[in-house]
Amino acid sequence: MAGERVTFWETPDGAPVSMAGLSPVVAGQARLAPVYTPAHLRGRGYGGAATVAASRAATARGATDLVLFADLANPTSNGLYRRIGYRPVTDFFLYHFSPAGPPATWNPGPEGAEPAPSGRAGGGGGGLASYRTVSRAGRG
Repeated sequence: MAGERVTFWETPDGAPVSMAGLSPVVAGQARLAPVYTPAHLRGRGYGGAATVAASRAATARGATDLVLFADLANPTSNGLYRRIGYRPVTDFFLYHFSPAGPPATWNPGPEGAEPAPSGRAGGGGGGLASYRTVSRAGRG
């Protein structure tokens, strides 16, 4: 795609099955986003392959540090990122509140993890999301 900023992982017959986006390298750092595999194709290694390919492309373009945001509520993607060399750096919580509606609620995360926010904070415009920034020192 434009400027080779998206890596598509394809099956041998050429069907795209996963993608990983890549920001331009700035001051030695690049961000991978988005990483996506359709639900019916998950669990086959396609997302991991696309992420590794995009990570290698970033290092080939001069990135020494790679960053991505991972949903704390998704142990599959978090495990994958750790297996391919990414490490947690910090947690972020994003809050959106609408003027009316019930307050957002907190639900416990996976055992041993910090609680992760969830739910909606009001009708239509609210909600909470939690993400972990993970970083990987650039390597091919």
